[in-house]
Amino acid sequence: MAALFISTTMAPLKLMPTARESPRIYQTARDRFNCIFDSSPARTLMIAVTLYSVYGASINELACEKTQDVIFTVFSSLTFFLFLAEVIVKCFGREGYLVLPSRQKLKMWLDSLAKEDSLLNKCKIASKINIGSFYFWLDLIATFSMIFEVSVV
Repeated sequence: MAALFISTTMAPLKLMPTARESPRIYQTARDRFNCIFDSSPARTLMIAVTLYSVYGASINELACEKTQDVIFTVFSSLTFFLFLAEVIVKCFGREGYLVLPSRQKLKMWLDSLAKEDSLLNKCKIASKINIGSFYFWLDLIATFSMIFEVSVV
């Protein structure tokens, strides 16, 4: 057991692919977008943009003059559009990110809603209709909350 641990931890780092390894082949555009958004530079950029969206307004009020509000507006607009692009790309690229019900299920739920008289039963049926994942709604609400940071809009 100890020999296995030592041999796996002491394995040399692979800095360059060997001649036997084939380069990554993207099967679909979805694979390419996922590879781009899962890369370290993209994650680092989105972390920096997120930190700016959280602390940018406070830093602008504390450290900047009123004449520099145009710069803040430009960065806030850029942040909003980067978040919006991320949500749109994830809708098409991530499996299970934007889950839509099938037409048959939606028709069945709407028909059963029309037949019910009590509000409680209508709420029970409506609660079974799931559109999007938790992270979809979290990203969407966070993105549209950025509208209030942009003074032009």
